[in-house]
Amino acid sequence: MHLVNSKPDGVTNHGSGPTPLALWGYFFCTAFFAITLCFAAIIPAFQAPDEFEHVKREYMLSRGQILLHSSQESPSGGRVDSGLMKYMDFFTPVKGNAARKVSTDELTSSAQVRWSGSYSFEVSAVTGSYFPALYAPAALGLLIGRSADLSVSQSYRLSRFLSLLACSLILAVAVRMWRLPAVVFALLALPMNIFLVSSSVLDGTALATFVLSMSAFFRVLNDRENTSRRVFLTLVISITLVAACRANTLPMLILPFVAAWYTRNRRHAAFAAIAVVFVMAWTLYTIGHTVYPVGARHADHAGRLTSFITHPGNFVELLWNTLTDLSIVSFYGYSFIGILGWFDAALPLSTYPVIAAALIGVLLTSISIKNVRTDGLARAAILLAVLGTVLLTFLALLVQWTPDGATRIDGVQGRYFMIPAVALAYAISSGPWAPGRIRTVASHALVSAMLLGSAAVTASTVIARYHTVDNQPQAATPPLSVSTPLTRNMPIKLRFVSAQTLDPAPLRSIAVRVGTYMTSHEGNGELRLWTADGHMIKHVFPLASLSDNAYARIDLDNKPYVSGEIASAGGEGISVYEYQLNPNALFTCLILEKSDGTWSSVPGCPADDKAGRPN
Repeated sequence: MHLVNSKPDGVTNHGSGPTPLALWGYFFCTAFFAITLCFAAIIPAFQAPDEFEHVKREYMLSRGQILLHSSQESPSGGRVDSGLMKYMDFFTPVKGNAARKVSTDELTSSAQVRWSGSYSFEVSAVTGSYFPALYAPAALGLLIGRSADLSVSQSYRLSRFLSLLACSLILAVAVRMWRLPAVVFALLALPMNIFLVSSSVLDGTALATFVLSMSAFFRVLNDRENTSRRVFLTLVISITLVAACRANTLPMLILPFVAAWYTRNRRHAAFAAIAVVFVMAWTLYTIGHTVYPVGARHADHAGRLTSFITHPGNFVELLWNTLTDLSIVSFYGYSFIGILGWFDAALPLSTYPVIAAALIGVLLTSISIKNVRTDGLARAAILLAVLGTVLLTFLALLVQWTPDGATRIDGVQGRYFMIPAVALAYAISSGPWAPGRIRTVASHALVSAMLLGSAAVTASTVIARYHTVDNQPQAATPPLSVSTPLTRNMPIKLRFVSAQTLDPAPLRSIAVRVGTYMTSHEGNGELRLWTADGHMIKHVFPLASLSDNAYARIDLDNKPYVSGEIASAGGEGISVYEYQLNPNALFTCLILEKSDGTWSSVPGCPADDKAGRPN
């Protein structure tokens, strides 16, 4: 039994407006965008697996490089701006080191890095087989950032924003095309996906694009011979883009052929064949031309693949050993729900069974027996593609990652099963009919609770991992102090932050937080500032004009000053405030107004009272 030209529950009705389920889907996409946007702001750069390599590839695409290059059998890669590589250096020590936090000084210093216009060849072989089209939103952000002369940090944040915006918009299109099963929303709401969509990696756009392909597939099943070319091309293009950057999903290319059979349209079958030819040509070309660095991945992949194909028993034995190892299967489950960062930020253990139970609850309340009984060929094809994708995932990691002589398959992570999980969810719960009203309300209420709960636990995990120290350092209580008072024979040294001393910016003004001890001092002080090449400026000011515990601002001449002092010019008795970032880093509380109108202050110092911060 099937419906032809029927309007499934939850799909936009252009005559009377969106149905309640479609409106709920748009609400989810909006909430998902808002949540991931918040996480994009608080997650430090390059903390998702392989994000360094993904961003390099995004940068290469932003300069028009589609294929990776290799010279004289050197590892494959491309030219990357040295400013971006310098920016990466600030966050490399945080990678995989759970005890390492991101300091305010590192964030301040990294924010000053600019695009240099000079380039170095950087290896990015791990992304060599990825067709780069799904990098386009992030690459556009880097291109706009460079063109607008934004800092590298601002450009990187813009690329993150455009990437997660693209994910949310793609999901909204999928909602418009077909009613997404509640369990698909639940999968999107997992902490792992919230974290990955918020980062500048391929996972988010690939997953959203696959959801769109499945919505298009079920729209075709519903419309049959009346399927519009737009819907069918959406299916073909989206499934092609996913398979071209996720080789383990190659079995999903069977779905356009099944869809073409339902439409009884030979042209649709031709589109499906073109997709297969393109993906296979791209995959074989990149396999043959990508050169990996010397190491475990530098093995003879083609030879190993041939060996396992001709001796399938060896593959089956290794797969059995892997899937019967409880510790490995448990890791798949944990990393499917979410082990954040470079697998160094696990959620609280108590949350995993709760999230798993909620996911199962959504699944049980969203299955419709009517739907499962329809379109048996299509659903069987999805299940076959899911099985093929899972097996190909293990085979790929066995060939590329697992060392010779191993008794189990290494390198498989739970997040690799997200796309087959989405396909499975569509196969067992999607169709023209929605479950009963009570079950529908229950499933969507559970999804809402999952999204909020996942956001909360992800936030606490990210903050604990990257922004919270285990113990408060004794030296930091209190970190703020005052300098030795100014005397006629002893000036007060001004200590600039490293961002200014390492990469001096021309300064329009400087503001110093002073302490007068609630006393009006007679005489004058003299501000002396030096550039790195020895240029000096002097400014005499009356001490009586200073306010206690406030910033005193002095205009400058747009030179890049890096050091200074306040000397006596007949007066004495004032102090300046200083902040002890760590035992080896003491900074004067300064506000520096740069010539471009931006300003920087010293983290940990009090905010401007009235007159210090430039307007």
